[in-house]
Amino acid sequence: MRRIYPKDKTETGRLLDAIYKDTGQDFLFSNGEISERASEWFYAWTCGEDYVRNLLEIGKMILKIEVPRSLHAYVEEARTCFALDQYIAVCSLSRTIIEGFLLHLCEEIGKEPDKTEHGNPKMSSVFEIASKGDKDRENKLWKVYGRASKTIHGGKTASRENSKEIFRETIDLIQGIFDFHEA
Repeated sequence: MRRIYPKDKTETGRLLDAIYKDTGQDFLFSNGEISERASEWFYAWTCGEDYVRNLLEIGKMILKIEVPRSLHAYVEEARTCFALDQYIAVCSLSRTIIEGFLLHLCEEIGKEPDKTEHGNPKMSSVFEIASKGDKDRENKLWKVYGRASKTIHGGKTASRENSKEIFRETIDLIQGIFDFHEA
């Protein structure tokens, strides 16, 4: 790198200037060059029609309950990630959805889960509260949560089908648990 930096005024040299001088990226590319990069990098990867098809494929979640806007944001972000083929992110957000919705449920019903030594809720306690002692329901939670965790931590490859299944199972499970608590 020292041979080409800072004398090289090619695209690579300009990128290195931006990195090493921390000058920002506004001057790096002209509007025409940015448009060209969009065609090379983004549109070669996806397009608007694919994005819409993927959003329709993953579906929309409709909850019968009132939850904080922030929880809906996780669901919408997971849908967007699926539409953009970001399958690890879908799995990660699915696990976050489980955690967020169930912690919200614990708060709503007034049951505080046990805490770890660092003060974080123990998911085993959260799942126990959410399942009301129903072992089948608790096992389903662990199954989906575990599948998402394996993907996040590199134990399993994230694929389109795998991420879609995890997301849909997450949504179905969360809705079922909230329905279970309404009864």
